[in-house]
Formats: sequence, C-alpha cells, structure tokens
Amino acid sequence: MGNVYQSLGQYQQTIEYLKQTLAIVREIGDRRGEAASLGNLGKAYLPLGQYQQALEYLKQTLAIAQEIGYRFCEAASLGNLGVAYYSLGQYQQAIDYHPQHLAIAREIGDRQGEANSLGNLGNAYHSLGQYQQAIDYLQQSLVIKREIGDRLGEANSLFNSGLVLAKLGQRQLAQENYETAKALFESMRQQHHAQECDTALSELAQPADNTPVAEQQPSFSAELENPAAPERNPASKSRPQRVPITAWFLLGLGVAALLWWLLR
Repeated sequence: MGNVYQSLGQYQQTIEYLKQTLAIVREIGDRRGEAASLGNLGKAYLPLGQYQQALEYLKQTLAIAQEIGYRFCEAASLGNLGVAYYSLGQYQQAIDYHPQHLAIAREIGDRQGEANSLGNLGNAYHSLGQYQQAIDYLQQSLVIKREIGDRLGEANSLFNSGLVLAKLGQRQLAQENYETAKALFESMRQQHHAQECDTALSELAQPADNTPVAEQQPSFSAELENPAAPERNPASKSRPQRVPITAWFLLGLGVAALLWWLLR
C-alpha cells in the first residue's frame, strides 16, 4: 500500500504510517525504534521539499542515537542532515555533517554509508565550485560502489563525475562517464535518468564557451541513509525489546514507500 501511495505522490500517507509507528515505539519505551522512526520521518519530508520539518526530525534522531549509542542510526542521521542542508543550498553546513557521517561509517564497517557520504561530499564541493575536491570525493565513492555492487549508485557517481569533469575541461572523460552512466541506467530501466545523460551529452557536444552544462548542478545528489537498518557491531549486546507486530507493519509500509522513492 505504501508503494501505491508513493506512486501517486501521496507522501503524506507514508508520513502518517511513520507517525503511527513512532507513537507505538514511544509507548513501549523502545528508544532504538523511536530513533529509527524519527529518522525515517525526517527522510520522508525531504522529497516534499519540507526541509525545515525534515531537519527537526533528523536532529531529534541524532540526539537520541548519540544518547543511546546507536552508531548506525547516528551515522545515518548525520548523512541525512547533510542532504537536508544541501537541499536548502547551505553547502558548507552540508560539508560539516558529511565528514562526521563518513568517519562513523568507516568505524562500523558500513561500506554503503561510506560511499554515500563520499558522494554527497563530492556534490557539495561541486556546488561550491571546488571542482578538484569534488572529483576526488566522487571517484572514491565510485570505487566503493563498484566494489559493493551498487549499480544505481555507480551510475549516479559516473553522471555527477561527468558534470565536474566537464567543468574541469576534461570533455572526453566527461563523455565517457555520461555514456557509461547511461548504459547502466538503461540496464536498470531508469529511463528518466538515461534521458538526463542524453541531455548532458548533447550539451557537452556544443562549443566549449556555450556549454550550458557548466551551470548544471548534480542531479543525483540525495544519497540518503536508512536509519532503521541494523548495525553491524551494535554497542549493546542486550536482548532487544519485542515490538508489537502493528509497529513493524506500519514501519514496513512507510519504509517500503521510501525505498520506492529512492530507487525510482
């Protein structure tokens, strides 16, 4: 049902499911569940463009995660806060959060989180016009995404690297990145993104002084984290509290909808 609501653009319904889950986990005193639910709520507000609302939930998530030592959720909230500030055009604040996410992701062995934080740092530096730093981070992200088999993330990194390479005057490399990204997107039936690659290739073919791509921002910058994912090395070995099946059902509906948005 959550996927249907998302496909209709009814993000509010997803948010309602997540709020119901939040109420249940708070009632039973499940602090980890509370942190995860708040984090997913914050993430759900991002595609709606309600960035201040997203920030409020994500900051609550971060506070609880730090309080209870939930490192995976702490890392995810730092990354998503960086994405929220990036979406607001506050690129320096985004850069303040992403290295913190990167450090924890490396500490707990979260390779996907490491790749995402590197990619988001690259996009933030791109938006600040610091292209060499941008390409350095994007290339590190690309290497990891290939290692872990994240094909969609690989395509995103290739496309965003192409944008930066074009601005650095490395047009042949930019073209190769766009073409490889397009092939990957097409293999995953991501036609909208494949068309963006075609647009970028067309713009790249124009004379250098008239290339509109020089004004383009990263198109696939929001590499969000899942606050509800399990930690690889949880700080506490205590047996988790049993959560009512209603809470899991509601959380599942909300998270499924969020995953649809991330993978579309």
